[in-house]
Amino acid sequence: ARKDCFDVPLIHTGKTPKIISRTADDKYLLVSNWHSYNVSVLQLKPAEYPYAKLIGTIPVTSIPRGIAVDDKNDKSYVAIMGGATLTVLNNLTWEKQRDMQVASNPRHIVIGTSGRLFVSYNRLAKIACINLETGKTLFSAATHKQPRTIALSKNKQFLFVTCYSGNMVEVFKINKTGFKKLYSIECKGKPVGVDIYEDRHKLEAWVCNYTNGTINILSFKKH
Repeated sequence: ARKDCFDVPLIHTGKTPKIISRTADDKYLLVSNWHSYNVSVLQLKPAEYPYAKLIGTIPVTSIPRGIAVDDKNDKSYVAIMGGATLTVLNNLTWEKQRDMQVASNPRHIVIGTSGRLFVSYNRLAKIACINLETGKTLFSAATHKQPRTIALSKNKQFLFVTCYSGNMVEVFKINKTGFKKLYSIECKGKPVGVDIYEDRHKLEAWVCNYTNGTINILSFKKH
């Protein structure tokens, strides 16, 4: 009976943008472009339409996916899913510094504490904790088939993993020298994305399911 209209600005990046990640000060946004083999750097300008401006495009060696921003050390890490490396970017110049060798087919990455980076390895069906500077594996754990997006709780003690072909969401406790699997929860529809909501009393994992168009909300009480 009634239509509401509003203007949505579009900002051109590369072909098939996959993951976006911002710097902590909200000044820059990074976009991994799946089929363009590059990463777009946008300067955010919330007071000026269209609210962001493309300021750089960084080529990578193959299909890029996950991005983790290390604000403390002015670096960003890009998972090269089409290979076996993480591309390291300089956040001051927005240039590529180097490629860091890791295991095959890294898909998503998040930064933990004490110089540690967590990675999901899609083809290997594994998650791993690696050294932020060297890429050396500190410890790892098996998952169900095709682990995709990973997410950390606020205290960085729990890791949530969506397993696409396994139709599972898995929850791991992160210890000093290893992972401990706490839950494997069925999540039909090929789960891909996951994000975490927390308050004082509960933690919720919001899971996007790719083939059936649903979002599952997994709720956990805090003790």
